[in-house]
Amino acid sequence: LATTVDQAESTRVRTDGIVRNYVVTRFGNREIVSVTHLEVKAWVAELVASGLAPRTVCKVGHVLGQIMAAAVDGGVIANDPTTRVKLPNGSTHEPRFLTAGQVIDLADAIDERYRALIMVAGFGGFRFSALAGLLVERWLFFAEATHISTIYYGR
Repeated sequence: LATTVDQAESTRVRTDGIVRNYVVTRFGNREIVSVTHLEVKAWVAELVASGLAPRTVCKVGHVLGQIMAAAVDGGVIANDPTTRVKLPNGSTHEPRFLTAGQVIDLADAIDERYRALIMVAGFGGFRFSALAGLLVERWLFFAEATHISTIYYGR
């Protein structure tokens, strides 16, 4: 994956960690041509059975798939052994949402300086990354609504 140039630095770091911690520990001493489809399926099943989060198993499987696709593109192997290997979906449970009363109870129970954050998160439906980037000076408060005109992402 050293030839991948369209990834952010954080993605490259995560990919390197996956390769080092999962792919190399399982397939590192082998020639890439010796890895079989059934072996990849068994490995994915072992990752799931080990208790790894489904999203982690998906990321690990996708990284191995990228490696194998690059090997096919480079003429090292004829077929990608990760093709048609089913990966778990990213979620194993239904998302849980707070009721309006629970949001208000939470906002009342915590330190006063976090009350607005809880109310905006609970009733606005923002993800944490968006909340973390909010700039208070860019909020426009109206009687019935709040408009957030700028979210700072640090770039």
